[in-house]
Amino acid sequence: MVTRADAVVELGGDADRGDLELADLVRIADGAAVAVPGPVMAALADAHTRAREIRARGGVYGQSTGVGANKAVAVAADEWRQGMRLLRSHAAGTGPMADARTTRAMLAIRINQLCRAGSGIDPDVVAGMVTMLDTGALPLVRVDSGVGTADLSALATVGLTLAGERPATAPLDPIGAISSDSALPLMSSSALTLAGTLLQVARLGEVLDAAEGAFVLSCTALRANTSPLAPAAARAVAGPGAQEL
Repeated sequence: MVTRADAVVELGGDADRGDLELADLVRIADGAAVAVPGPVMAALADAHTRAREIRARGGVYGQSTGVGANKAVAVAADEWRQGMRLLRSHAAGTGPMADARTTRAMLAIRINQLCRAGSGIDPDVVAGMVTMLDTGALPLVRVDSGVGTADLSALATVGLTLAGERPATAPLDPIGAISSDSALPLMSSSALTLAGTLLQVARLGEVLDAAEGAFVLSCTALRANTSPLAPAAARAVAGPGAQEL
């Protein structure tokens, strides 16, 4: 659930749903600050601790093993080197840079997803993305990628920016190296695709609202015959949405 306020949009505030409404996503894209409630951050910390305990008991994909075709290959590197290797190897985006609104929407979506506390990600990574939004220090993300089935390169770039290996659009204090227990959870999302799509949906909604207003005003100005819009006409139409329209 999102808490509406003049200055801050709360992400992940409802532990049961965690919905991010489109209007609030647009507000964030347009510059609104964000916040994650303390209980949500505490839940992230608890899940992170439990994930590390599970890893200590046996192999975990992407942490003690490689990824993709290397999923059965044991990794000898320590967790910090492995985490940074994953981010570097996947930050292979091409094409133009995403604009600031899309990048902000992408970060908001990924933060809200991770607030469900099921990934085991280090809460410092989530806090770092919140800082990106609140300071305007955005990662320089390219929109095209051919690696994997999600927006892996875009989110790997976010990770490298947080770690201090990639520049941001404004000064950003790096959080340091990102461990393997957080690199793959950070990347595994289609947040960039969702961001671009949802911002277009919001824009389309504005166009449709304007079109409806223009239609009504035109009917009024031209003294149009409104009988096709009468309830009886709607009932005669087979389409289920006719009466609502």
